[in-house]
Amino acid sequence: MDTKKIIRRAAVVFAACVLVMAFFSTTIHNYRLPIVTVNYVQSGAITTSLYGEGEAELLTEYPLYTEFAGTVVLYARENSVYEAGAPLYSITPDSVSILAELAAQTQTLALLDTRLTQNAQDIAFNRTKLSAPLDNMSADALDLRAFDSQISGIERNLAAQQKALTDTQALYTAGVATLAEVTAAENALIALEMQLSDTQAARQDAIAVHEKQAAQAVTDNAKQHAETIAALNRTISDLEFQQAEIEINRAAAAKKIEELNQIPLTAMDIYASSDCVVTEVMAETGETVGKNQKLLRIGHINQDYEADLLFTSDLPSFTEDDSLLLSVPSVGQNGIACDILRIMHNKDDMIVRVRFTAAGLIGGERVEARFENISRKYDAILPNSAVAGTPGDYKVYAVETKPGVFGDEYYLRERSVERYEYNDSVSAVSLFMDLETTPYVINSDRAVRDGDRVRLANPSDYSGTR
Repeated sequence: MDTKKIIRRAAVVFAACVLVMAFFSTTIHNYRLPIVTVNYVQSGAITTSLYGEGEAELLTEYPLYTEFAGTVVLYARENSVYEAGAPLYSITPDSVSILAELAAQTQTLALLDTRLTQNAQDIAFNRTKLSAPLDNMSADALDLRAFDSQISGIERNLAAQQKALTDTQALYTAGVATLAEVTAAENALIALEMQLSDTQAARQDAIAVHEKQAAQAVTDNAKQHAETIAALNRTISDLEFQQAEIEINRAAAAKKIEELNQIPLTAMDIYASSDCVVTEVMAETGETVGKNQKLLRIGHINQDYEADLLFTSDLPSFTEDDSLLLSVPSVGQNGIACDILRIMHNKDDMIVRVRFTAAGLIGGERVEARFENISRKYDAILPNSAVAGTPGDYKVYAVETKPGVFGDEYYLRERSVERYEYNDSVSAVSLFMDLETTPYVINSDRAVRDGDRVRLANPSDYSGTR
């Protein structure tokens, strides 16, 4: 055989082997790729159905107290319903304690009457003092006799000295007296005149001081009178307030005496004032109870009720403006309208506080609620399995096609989306990038990430980019 032919045949065989090995290698590699199921974005609305339940709560519930001490016989039983007018218990009054209280109230009334009379007298006395005239307070009378006596003596001395000066001057003219004697007489006269002037000025100063003191005394008197009037008014106001309190206490004591006198000293039944349920009994038949002791706890029925409804999933768009219809299976009541009082949204559930009106409930009955919400139409609805991530960081994987040696190859491209609303099966997301026309991954047989090459589980449903 020709050597060249042998070489050509060997080359052909080698090339065929390489191709076969490459095909099987690619096939084996393809079977090792993640298998994903893909689909296209759909538009539409999301329907959310919620179920919640809770217990009916009585709104009007209060304790029933005994009006007086005695021995009780109980007719009421816990969690039992009674119509208006039904007897709840019987009580035989404690005559000894009632008579003792009657005596004490009578004594209190007499004491209050005494205080009332005394208080009225005190008010009248203070009002008399209030109308008293203003005291005529003034400074003590000014005694000017010492000044006047001193001035009179100085004036007499001044007249005598004037005559002595005149005589000395005459003697000086006759040559009998000397000039020094005349000068001495003149100086003595001047000294007396100065003494008279000083004494008169001192007298005027004393008069001015006395007038100032008198004016201040009038001012002080008026101020003291005003303070006295204010103090009297406060005293009268306090006494009048005490008078009002005494009158209130007296009226209460008189009423209590009247009530005690009306209590029969034989057994008497106490009846239900309206349809009610007894939720708690706090005494036993034959027990001696005191006055104002809690005996029963009752709740009004055929009125409003409230309930905290626990929904096992949360619906962030649910608000107080939405409508809920309730049912109470134990009494066969359905379609009960309610008012939504408040909503507490949690991560995996929500609690809705409602108020409703129903008949014949005694509290504790199971209350059920169903709610169906149909959202607005969204452009992108995806199965929940297609949306990965956490709030604020949601993403989906789109499938990108690239040509390969033995046909098309498929790669994942991560796309960020915003999730608007969801239910148990689907989510409404934003349309970013090319998500509207590109197929996306619904499920994968293992964890995948951006850029992974994958194999399609349903290649017949894949038609490429729309």
